[in-house]
Amino acid sequence: MADYIGIAEGEGIKPLNPHERKEKDYQRLPYSQREREIKLKVGEVLQATILEVLSSQEAIVQLPTGTVHAFIHGRLKKGDVVFLRVHEISPNLILRIHSVSYIKNGVELSLIEILRVLDLPESQFFRETANFLKKHRTYIFRDEALLIENSFTAIEESIRKDYNSDVFFSAIIFMHENKLPVDSRIFLKIAPVLSGNDFVLNLLKELENSYSNLPDSLKIKLESFFRLIKSESTPLNKLLDVFLIGSTNSEEPSFYESLIEILLIKDENTTKEIRKVKDLAKRLIQVIEGQHFINSFGINNNSALYFYLPFPYQNSYSASKFIIKSRTVSKKTDKRIIKFSIITSTNKLGDVVTSADLTTGAININFLTSSKDLANLFSKHIAEFKEKLKLGVMDVSVTADKDVQVTRQGTIDEGRQQPTNFSIVV
Repeated sequence: MADYIGIAEGEGIKPLNPHERKEKDYQRLPYSQREREIKLKVGEVLQATILEVLSSQEAIVQLPTGTVHAFIHGRLKKGDVVFLRVHEISPNLILRIHSVSYIKNGVELSLIEILRVLDLPESQFFRETANFLKKHRTYIFRDEALLIENSFTAIEESIRKDYNSDVFFSAIIFMHENKLPVDSRIFLKIAPVLSGNDFVLNLLKELENSYSNLPDSLKIKLESFFRLIKSESTPLNKLLDVFLIGSTNSEEPSFYESLIEILLIKDENTTKEIRKVKDLAKRLIQVIEGQHFINSFGINNNSALYFYLPFPYQNSYSASKFIIKSRTVSKKTDKRIIKFSIITSTNKLGDVVTSADLTTGAININFLTSSKDLANLFSKHIAEFKEKLKLGVMDVSVTADKDVQVTRQGTIDEGRQQPTNFSIVV
């Protein structure tokens, strides 16, 4: 799988050597009187500003409820803004480092600063971890970074080398969030699905450029398939069929069945070109079977569902990834709520994340993009978007908002965070 580039010049992610590992357990320290008696709860997470560092284990800390003299293990400096968890109140106030926002005063913290604040080693492994979490979280959690490191050795080294860090970290987090065992077999099932739009789209493009070397019967089937995904008149349900194991149209062979047929070509006397097509077919089969595995698990456990969708684009095609995050019923209104995201990749627009909540009578849609130019384009044509998106009697409203997760009390949501990007709410 040469398309995947591992960390450290293709050698995969390297864990810490034993002598590099820092002690991660906080030690109980001798009693020290706090400056003020304030009401705190064990387990509470609070935003804190470090006012003064007294020693490597003591600091004066400004909390939303007041200023305290506390024991904190780490490499914090005066002026640091960090989220701390209350570990112990009596006889000593002991605070543990919980998480940090990668933005401070409108400026991104460097990877080295993030690792310092979180008291994590400045190794290549943790730099890659922090860099990944920056792209997927508003806040970077110390325990999550340690969880990724602890899961590292559960995946066979030969497998780790075949996947880049983003796919590896995504798979590890997926397994933990869905309470799946962290092992190589499950990793190989889900990693192709989590590899992203560009990975799937590139496989399709390579197959399109290579299938002319196949026998005529297979060539005709693939010609029909690529005409289908390029046609503006193709119904959405047929496009959704592409990455399903079974087609809803029993009269035509599914894309999956055609790929299986390619894989069954005997290796004897095959050309180099046909062997390449067989390899592409195998990798696309892994995506389809991985999607089936994830969605079978998701249906039974009410967790996220993943669907890849090729669609016609500028006389060719592109690809989107649908993620249906949850299917719940509101206790207040008894309305069924479906949350979903659509991640679309195009050469000119880059990645656009459409996040939405769908209920019986309304739809709320967030367009998330890291491009200010694209955000301005959305704003300019928002009236047209409203008209195009209106479905029946559904209400559509428009506001501009930013994704801010911190509450007025300075506490933080424990759940997964969305990246802080420009957003338009429809």
